Amino acid sequence: MKPKDQTLLLPGPDRWEVWPASANGSARREPIQRVESPSGAPAQRLGSVGLPVRHLHALPLWIIKSEAAPAAEMIEAQLERRALGGPHQVAPRTTRLLADETNRQLYLTTLLSPTLPEAVCLRTAPRFDPTPELYPLEPDRITLWVEEGRLVAAATRGPDLAYFQALATSAWDDTLAAELRCLLLQLLSEEVLTRCTGITLWHPLPEPDRERLERALQLPVSVSDRPAPRIAASGGGALVPQPVQDARGAAQRRRRFSRWLGIAALLYALALAAFGTHAFLKYRQILALRAELATDSAPLTAVRDTAARWRALEPALNPEQYPIERLFQAASLLPPEGVRLTLLEQRERSILLTGEARNAAAAFDFADKLKKSEQWTAYRWQIPQPRILPNGSTQFSIEGSRATPGAPADETADAR
Repeated sequence: MKPKDQTLLLPGPDRWEVWPASANGSARREPIQRVESPSGAPAQRLGSVGLPVRHLHALPLWIIKSEAAPAAEMIEAQLERRALGGPHQVAPRTTRLLADETNRQLYLTTLLSPTLPEAVCLRTAPRFDPTPELYPLEPDRITLWVEEGRLVAAATRGPDLAYFQALATSAWDDTLAAELRCLLLQLLSEEVLTRCTGITLWHPLPEPDRERLERALQLPVSVSDRPAPRIAASGGGALVPQPVQDARGAAQRRRRFSRWLGIAALLYALALAAFGTHAFLKYRQILALRAELATDSAPLTAVRDTAARWRALEPALNPEQYPIERLFQAASLLPPEGVRLTLLEQRERSILLTGEARNAAAAFDFADKLKKSEQWTAYRWQIPQPRILPNGSTQFSIEGSRATPGAPADETADAR
Protein backbone atom coordinates (compact mmCIF):
# COMPACT_ATOMS: atom_id res chain seq x y z
CA MET A 1 0.00 0.00 0.00
CA LYS A 2 1.39 3.41 -0.94
CA PRO A 3 1.88 6.02 1.85
CA LYS A 4 -0.74 8.30 0.31
CA ASP A 5 -3.30 5.53 0.69
CA GLN A 6 -2.51 4.96 4.38
CA THR A 7 -3.68 6.63 7.54
CA LEU A 8 -2.01 7.66 10.77
CA LEU A 9 -3.55 7.14 14.20
CA LEU A 10 -2.12 9.29 16.96
CA PRO A 11 -3.25 11.04 20.16
CA GLY A 12 -4.68 14.54 19.78
CA PRO A 13 -5.31 17.23 22.40
CA ASP A 14 -8.30 15.37 23.86
CA ARG A 15 -9.15 12.41 21.59
CA TRP A 16 -7.35 10.15 19.15
CA GLU A 17 -7.10 11.41 15.59
CA VAL A 18 -6.94 9.72 12.20
CA TRP A 19 -4.80 11.58 9.63
CA PRO A 20 -3.94 10.77 6.01
CA ALA A 21 -0.32 9.62 5.81
CA SER A 22 2.18 11.18 3.42
CA ALA A 23 5.93 10.77 3.16
CA ASN A 24 6.33 14.39 2.12
CA GLY A 25 3.92 15.98 4.59
CA SER A 26 0.45 17.29 3.88
CA ALA A 27 -1.25 20.65 3.64
CA ARG A 28 -4.23 19.35 5.62
CA ARG A 29 -4.71 21.01 9.03
CA GLU A 30 -7.49 18.87 10.44
CA PRO A 31 -7.75 15.10 10.95
CA ILE A 32 -10.20 13.14 8.85
CA GLN A 33 -11.70 11.50 11.94
CA ARG A 34 -11.59 11.66 15.75
CA VAL A 35 -12.24 8.64 17.96
CA GLU A 36 -12.39 8.11 21.70
CA SER A 37 -10.10 5.05 21.63
CA PRO A 38 -7.60 3.59 19.15
CA SER A 39 -9.77 0.47 18.94
CA GLY A 40 -12.51 2.60 17.36
CA ALA A 41 -10.35 3.71 14.42
CA PRO A 42 -10.68 1.99 11.01
CA ALA A 43 -7.91 -0.55 10.57
CA GLN A 44 -8.17 -1.19 6.83
CA ARG A 45 -5.60 1.40 5.68
CA LEU A 46 -3.72 1.96 8.93
CA GLY A 47 -0.07 2.80 8.26
CA SER A 48 1.26 3.66 11.71
CA VAL A 49 0.17 4.22 15.32
CA GLY A 50 1.65 7.18 17.19
CA LEU A 51 2.76 6.23 20.68
CA PRO A 52 1.81 8.82 23.35
CA VAL A 53 4.79 10.68 24.79
CA ARG A 54 3.65 10.07 28.38
CA HIS A 55 4.23 6.33 27.84
CA LEU A 56 7.74 6.84 26.41
CA HIS A 57 11.11 7.55 27.98
CA ALA A 58 13.74 9.38 25.90
CA LEU A 59 17.34 9.04 27.05
CA PRO A 60 20.18 10.89 25.24
CA LEU A 61 23.54 9.19 25.88
CA TRP A 62 27.09 10.28 25.11
CA ILE A 63 29.23 7.19 24.45
CA ILE A 64 33.03 7.34 24.41
CA LYS A 65 34.50 5.64 21.38
CA SER A 66 36.50 2.56 22.33
CA GLU A 67 37.78 -0.49 20.49
CA ALA A 68 37.56 -2.55 23.69
CA ALA A 69 33.80 -2.18 24.09
CA PRO A 70 31.25 -1.75 21.28
CA ALA A 71 28.79 1.12 21.54
CA ALA A 72 25.87 -1.28 21.99
CA GLU A 73 27.44 -2.78 25.13
CA MET A 74 28.18 0.66 26.59
CA ILE A 75 24.61 1.79 25.92
CA GLU A 76 23.33 -1.35 27.66
CA ALA A 77 25.56 -0.59 30.65
CA GLN A 78 24.22 2.96 30.84
CA LEU A 79 20.65 1.66 30.80
CA GLU A 80 21.41 -0.87 33.55
CA ARG A 81 22.94 1.88 35.67
CA ARG A 82 19.68 3.80 35.37
CA ALA A 83 17.65 0.63 36.09
CA LEU A 84 16.23 0.78 32.57
CA GLY A 85 18.00 -2.27 31.11
CA GLY A 86 19.45 -5.63 31.99
CA PRO A 87 18.51 -9.28 31.49
CA HIS A 88 15.18 -8.85 33.31
CA GLN A 89 14.16 -5.72 31.40
CA VAL A 90 12.23 -6.63 28.25
CA ALA A 91 10.74 -3.22 27.47
CA PRO A 92 10.85 -2.50 23.71
CA ARG A 93 13.39 0.16 22.80
CA THR A 94 15.15 1.76 19.86
CA THR A 95 18.49 3.54 19.59
CA ARG A 96 19.66 5.87 16.84
CA LEU A 97 22.80 7.92 16.32
CA LEU A 98 22.45 11.72 16.66
CA ALA A 99 26.04 12.98 16.50
CA ASP A 100 29.41 11.44 15.69
CA GLU A 101 32.41 13.38 16.97
CA THR A 102 36.09 12.51 17.10
CA ASN A 103 36.12 10.77 20.47
CA ARG A 104 32.44 10.29 21.28
CA GLN A 105 29.00 9.67 19.86
CA LEU A 106 25.57 10.88 20.89
CA TYR A 107 22.70 8.36 20.82
CA LEU A 108 19.01 8.77 21.57
CA THR A 109 17.49 5.68 23.18
CA THR A 110 13.70 5.53 23.32
CA LEU A 111 12.05 3.06 25.69
CA LEU A 112 8.38 2.08 25.73
CA SER A 113 6.74 2.01 29.15
CA PRO A 114 4.84 -1.12 30.23
CA THR A 115 2.00 1.21 31.25
CA LEU A 116 0.97 1.59 27.60
CA PRO A 117 -2.79 0.88 27.46
CA GLU A 118 -3.87 -2.34 25.78
CA ALA A 119 -6.16 -0.34 23.48
CA VAL A 120 -3.09 1.22 21.81
CA CYS A 121 -1.57 -2.21 21.05
CA LEU A 122 -3.40 -2.72 17.78
CA ARG A 123 -2.47 -6.11 16.35
CA THR A 124 -3.21 -4.99 12.78
CA ALA A 125 -0.87 -1.98 12.87
CA PRO A 126 2.18 -2.48 10.63
CA ARG A 127 4.35 -0.08 12.66
CA PHE A 128 4.48 2.05 15.81
CA ASP A 129 6.28 5.40 16.07
CA PRO A 130 6.80 7.88 18.90
CA THR A 131 4.47 10.79 18.23
CA PRO A 132 7.30 13.41 18.03
CA GLU A 133 8.85 11.43 15.14
CA LEU A 134 5.62 11.82 13.14
CA TYR A 135 5.65 15.64 13.15
CA PRO A 136 7.89 17.92 11.07
CA LEU A 137 9.78 19.70 13.86
CA GLU A 138 11.67 22.95 13.35
CA PRO A 139 15.46 22.64 13.74
CA ASP A 140 17.23 23.76 16.93
CA ARG A 141 14.01 24.56 18.73
CA ILE A 142 11.80 23.23 21.50
CA THR A 143 8.26 22.52 20.35
CA LEU A 144 5.27 22.27 22.67
CA TRP A 145 1.82 20.83 22.00
CA VAL A 146 -1.05 19.26 23.90
CA GLU A 147 -1.41 15.48 23.79
CA GLU A 148 -4.25 13.74 25.64
CA GLY A 149 -4.83 16.84 27.78
CA ARG A 150 -1.17 17.13 28.75
CA LEU A 151 1.67 19.34 27.47
CA VAL A 152 4.58 17.58 25.79
CA ALA A 153 7.92 19.01 24.66
CA ALA A 154 10.27 17.91 21.89
CA ALA A 155 13.78 19.32 21.32
CA THR A 156 15.78 19.12 18.10
CA ARG A 157 19.52 19.10 17.48
CA GLY A 158 19.66 20.58 14.04
CA PRO A 159 16.89 18.85 12.08
CA ASP A 160 17.01 15.69 14.24
CA LEU A 161 14.80 14.88 17.21
CA ALA A 162 17.14 14.82 20.22
CA TYR A 163 14.80 14.63 23.20
CA PHE A 164 11.13 14.64 24.22
CA GLN A 165 9.08 14.28 27.38
CA ALA A 166 5.63 14.86 28.86
CA LEU A 167 5.68 17.93 31.10
CA ALA A 168 4.45 17.91 34.67
CA THR A 169 2.10 20.85 34.17
CA SER A 170 -0.67 21.50 31.68
CA ALA A 171 -1.13 25.19 32.40
CA TRP A 172 0.52 28.05 30.53
CA ASP A 173 1.94 29.74 33.64
CA ASP A 174 5.15 30.40 35.52
CA THR A 175 5.41 26.73 36.49
CA LEU A 176 5.61 25.82 32.81
CA ALA A 177 8.30 28.48 32.26
CA ALA A 178 10.36 27.13 35.17
CA GLU A 179 10.08 23.55 33.93
CA LEU A 180 11.10 24.56 30.39
CA ARG A 181 14.03 26.57 31.73
CA CYS A 182 15.29 23.57 33.72
CA LEU A 183 14.83 21.29 30.73
CA LEU A 184 16.71 23.65 28.43
CA LEU A 185 19.59 24.15 30.88
CA GLN A 186 19.95 20.37 31.30
CA LEU A 187 20.01 19.68 27.57
CA LEU A 188 22.51 22.46 26.89
CA SER A 189 24.77 21.52 29.82
CA GLU A 190 24.87 17.89 28.70
CA GLU A 191 25.54 19.14 25.15
CA VAL A 192 22.57 17.22 23.84
CA LEU A 193 21.63 20.52 22.22
CA THR A 194 24.29 22.79 20.79
CA ARG A 195 21.91 25.75 20.72
CA CYS A 196 18.24 26.66 20.97
CA THR A 197 16.87 29.38 18.73
CA GLY A 198 13.42 29.56 20.33
CA ILE A 199 10.20 27.93 21.47
CA THR A 200 7.35 26.92 19.14
CA LEU A 201 3.83 26.48 20.49
CA TRP A 202 1.30 24.39 18.57
CA HIS A 203 -1.50 25.73 20.67
CA PRO A 204 -3.45 28.98 20.75
CA LEU A 205 -2.01 31.31 23.40
CA PRO A 206 -3.06 34.89 24.21
CA GLU A 207 -0.43 37.44 23.34
CA PRO A 208 0.18 38.57 26.95
CA ASP A 209 0.84 34.96 28.00
CA ARG A 210 3.15 34.46 25.05
CA GLU A 211 5.13 37.61 25.92
CA ARG A 212 5.38 36.57 29.57
CA LEU A 213 6.70 33.13 28.60
CA GLU A 214 9.17 34.78 26.21
CA ARG A 215 10.50 37.05 28.95
CA ALA A 216 10.80 34.16 31.41
CA LEU A 217 12.76 31.98 28.99
CA GLN A 218 14.62 34.83 27.28
CA LEU A 219 13.98 33.07 23.97
CA PRO A 220 11.68 33.89 21.04
CA VAL A 221 8.32 32.20 21.43
CA SER A 222 6.17 31.64 18.33
CA VAL A 223 2.62 30.29 18.05
CA SER A 224 1.49 28.25 15.02
CA ASP A 225 -0.98 25.58 14.09
CA ARG A 226 -0.05 21.98 14.64
CA PRO A 227 1.15 20.61 11.27
CA ALA A 228 -0.14 17.42 9.71
CA PRO A 229 1.80 14.32 10.76
CA ARG A 230 3.51 12.05 8.24
CA ILE A 231 5.26 8.69 8.09
CA ALA A 232 9.00 8.96 7.62
CA ALA A 233 10.20 7.86 4.21
CA SER A 234 12.61 5.34 5.78
CA GLY A 235 13.49 3.95 9.19
CA GLY A 236 11.39 4.01 12.33
CA GLY A 237 8.50 1.78 13.21
CA ALA A 238 10.61 -0.56 15.34
CA LEU A 239 9.19 0.40 18.74
CA VAL A 240 6.61 -2.40 18.82
CA PRO A 241 4.68 -3.02 22.08
CA GLN A 242 5.30 -6.38 23.70
CA PRO A 243 1.69 -7.66 23.27
CA VAL A 244 1.95 -6.94 19.55
CA GLN A 245 5.32 -8.72 19.39
CA ASP A 246 3.79 -11.72 21.15
CA ALA A 247 0.82 -11.73 18.76
CA ARG A 248 3.13 -11.48 15.74
CA GLY A 249 5.33 -14.26 17.10
CA ALA A 250 2.31 -16.49 17.63
CA ALA A 251 1.04 -15.72 14.12
CA GLN A 252 4.48 -16.46 12.68
CA ARG A 253 4.62 -19.76 14.55
CA ARG A 254 1.17 -20.64 13.23
CA ARG A 255 2.24 -19.79 9.69
CA ARG A 256 5.41 -21.82 10.13
CA PHE A 257 3.43 -24.74 11.53
CA SER A 258 0.94 -24.50 8.66
CA ARG A 259 3.82 -24.39 6.20
CA TRP A 260 5.48 -27.46 7.73
CA LEU A 261 2.10 -29.18 7.88
CA GLY A 262 1.62 -28.46 4.19
CA ILE A 263 5.10 -29.76 3.41
CA ALA A 264 4.42 -32.91 5.47
CA ALA A 265 1.12 -33.42 3.64
CA LEU A 266 2.87 -32.96 0.30
CA LEU A 267 5.61 -35.43 1.26
CA TYR A 268 2.95 -37.88 2.45
CA ALA A 269 1.09 -37.52 -0.84
CA LEU A 270 4.34 -38.01 -2.77
CA ALA A 271 5.14 -41.08 -0.65
CA LEU A 272 1.69 -42.50 -1.36
CA ALA A 273 2.12 -41.77 -5.07
CA ALA A 274 5.56 -43.41 -5.07
CA PHE A 275 4.20 -46.42 -3.18
CA GLY A 276 1.27 -46.70 -5.59
CA THR A 277 3.60 -46.45 -8.58
CA HIS A 278 5.91 -49.07 -7.09
CA ALA A 279 2.99 -51.39 -6.32
CA PHE A 280 1.63 -50.92 -9.85
CA LEU A 281 5.01 -51.75 -11.39
CA LYS A 282 5.38 -54.79 -9.13
CA TYR A 283 1.88 -55.92 -10.07
CA ARG A 284 2.80 -55.64 -13.73
CA GLN A 285 5.94 -57.68 -13.06
CA ILE A 286 3.85 -60.31 -11.30
CA LEU A 287 1.47 -60.48 -14.25
CA ALA A 288 4.42 -60.80 -16.63
CA LEU A 289 5.95 -63.57 -14.50
CA ARG A 290 2.63 -65.37 -14.32
CA ALA A 291 2.31 -65.20 -18.09
CA GLU A 292 5.87 -66.50 -18.43
CA LEU A 293 5.16 -69.30 -15.96
CA ALA A 294 2.00 -70.22 -17.85
CA THR A 295 4.04 -70.44 -21.02
CA ASP A 296 6.74 -72.59 -19.38
CA SER A 297 4.45 -74.66 -17.14
CA ALA A 298 4.24 -77.66 -19.51
CA PRO A 299 8.05 -78.03 -19.95
CA LEU A 300 8.60 -77.43 -16.23
CA THR A 301 6.07 -80.12 -15.32
CA ALA A 302 7.78 -82.56 -17.60
CA VAL A 303 11.19 -81.74 -16.09
CA ARG A 304 9.84 -82.14 -12.53
CA ASP A 305 8.26 -85.45 -13.37
CA THR A 306 11.48 -86.72 -14.95
CA ALA A 307 13.50 -85.55 -11.92
CA ALA A 308 11.10 -87.33 -9.59
CA ARG A 309 11.44 -90.55 -11.54
CA TRP A 310 15.22 -90.32 -11.46
CA ARG A 311 15.18 -89.67 -7.72
CA ALA A 312 12.95 -92.73 -7.28
CA LEU A 313 15.49 -94.79 -9.25
CA GLU A 314 18.47 -93.49 -7.26
CA PRO A 315 18.55 -96.37 -4.75
CA ALA A 316 18.40 -98.86 -7.59
CA LEU A 317 21.37 -97.17 -9.26
CA ASN A 318 23.58 -97.35 -6.14
CA PRO A 319 24.70 -100.97 -5.54
CA GLU A 320 25.63 -100.21 -1.97
CA GLN A 321 21.99 -99.45 -1.24
CA TYR A 322 20.68 -102.84 -2.48
CA PRO A 323 19.02 -104.79 0.35
CA ILE A 324 20.94 -107.94 -0.57
CA GLU A 325 24.20 -105.94 -0.41
CA ARG A 326 23.23 -104.58 2.99
CA LEU A 327 22.39 -108.12 4.13
CA PHE A 328 25.78 -109.31 2.96
CA GLN A 329 27.53 -106.46 4.78
CA ALA A 330 25.68 -107.23 8.00
CA ALA A 331 26.29 -110.98 7.68
CA SER A 332 30.02 -110.42 7.23
CA LEU A 333 30.09 -108.97 10.75
CA LEU A 334 28.46 -112.06 12.34
CA PRO A 335 30.65 -114.22 14.55
CA PRO A 336 31.28 -117.82 13.41
CA GLU A 337 28.58 -119.08 15.76
CA GLY A 338 26.13 -117.85 18.38
CA VAL A 339 24.40 -115.13 16.34
CA ARG A 340 22.18 -115.32 13.25
CA LEU A 341 20.06 -112.77 11.31
CA THR A 342 16.47 -113.63 10.61
CA LEU A 343 15.26 -110.40 8.89
CA LEU A 344 16.65 -107.21 7.29
CA GLU A 345 14.05 -104.49 6.72
CA GLN A 346 15.22 -101.40 4.80
CA ARG A 347 13.14 -98.24 4.93
CA GLU A 348 13.61 -94.79 3.37
CA ARG A 349 15.88 -93.43 6.09
CA SER A 350 16.37 -96.36 8.44
CA ILE A 351 17.21 -100.04 8.54
CA LEU A 352 16.07 -102.75 10.96
CA LEU A 353 18.06 -105.92 11.64
CA THR A 354 16.30 -108.71 13.51
CA GLY A 355 18.05 -111.90 14.70
CA GLU A 356 18.74 -114.42 17.45
CA ALA A 357 21.76 -114.88 19.68
CA ARG A 358 22.68 -117.42 22.26
CA ASN A 359 22.67 -114.65 24.87
CA ALA A 360 22.29 -110.85 25.24
CA ALA A 361 26.05 -110.28 25.38
CA ALA A 362 26.48 -111.77 21.90
CA ALA A 363 23.73 -109.51 20.56
CA PHE A 364 25.38 -106.41 22.03
CA ASP A 365 28.77 -107.44 20.62
CA PHE A 366 27.21 -107.65 17.15
CA ALA A 367 25.66 -104.18 17.61
CA ASP A 368 29.07 -102.73 18.57
CA LYS A 369 30.57 -104.19 15.37
CA LEU A 370 27.85 -102.42 13.34
CA LYS A 371 28.58 -99.11 14.99
CA LYS A 372 32.31 -99.42 14.33
CA SER A 373 32.07 -100.69 10.77
CA GLU A 374 33.02 -98.17 8.04
CA GLN A 375 30.24 -99.53 5.83
CA TRP A 376 27.58 -98.47 8.37
CA THR A 377 28.93 -95.06 9.43
CA ALA A 378 25.92 -93.33 7.80
CA TYR A 379 23.62 -94.82 10.47
CA ARG A 380 23.04 -94.09 14.12
CA TRP A 381 22.26 -97.39 15.89
CA GLN A 382 19.96 -98.25 18.75
CA ILE A 383 19.37 -101.65 20.30
CA PRO A 384 16.38 -102.16 22.60
CA GLN A 385 16.59 -104.63 25.45
CA PRO A 386 16.73 -108.12 23.85
CA ARG A 387 13.87 -110.59 24.58
CA ILE A 388 14.63 -114.00 26.13
CA LEU A 389 12.99 -116.88 24.22
CA PRO A 390 11.62 -120.05 25.91
CA ASN A 391 14.56 -122.10 24.66
CA GLY A 392 16.96 -119.75 26.49
CA SER A 393 18.23 -117.91 23.42
CA THR A 394 17.85 -114.13 22.92
CA GLN A 395 15.88 -112.34 20.18
CA PHE A 396 17.21 -108.86 19.34
CA SER A 397 16.34 -105.97 17.06
CA ILE A 398 18.89 -103.35 15.99
CA GLU A 399 17.58 -100.17 14.32
CA GLY A 400 19.79 -97.75 12.41
CA SER A 401 18.69 -94.25 11.40
CA ARG A 402 20.34 -92.80 8.34
CA ALA A 403 21.88 -89.37 9.01
CA THR A 404 22.25 -88.33 5.35
CA PRO A 405 19.68 -88.02 2.56
CA GLY A 406 19.53 -90.29 -0.39
CA ALA A 407 18.42 -93.43 1.37
CA PRO A 408 16.72 -96.10 -0.69
CA ALA A 409 13.03 -96.86 -0.70
CA ASP A 410 11.57 -99.33 1.77
CA GLU A 411 12.57 -102.95 1.06
CA THR A 412 12.64 -106.08 3.09
CA ALA A 413 15.05 -109.01 2.78
CA ASP A 414 14.61 -112.33 4.55
CA ALA A 415 17.94 -113.33 6.05
CA ARG A 416 17.00 -116.92 6.73
